[in-house]
Amino acid sequence: MQGFPVSLIATAFDSAGVIIAVIGLAVFAVLFVYQMVEVVTLRIMLIISV
Repeated sequence: MQGFPVSLIATAFDSAGVIIAVIGLAVFAVLFVYQMVEVVTLRIMLIISV
């Protein structure tokens, strides 16, 4: 019984690490897409103004 809480805590930390990694990747992807959209929008605005 003594090893059970330790493995439970280890599993919780593992899943927390996975969740943090997924959230981090999602945020990075959103920022990357936003940056791309911003660049494309600026170029289109430049083309339209010229």
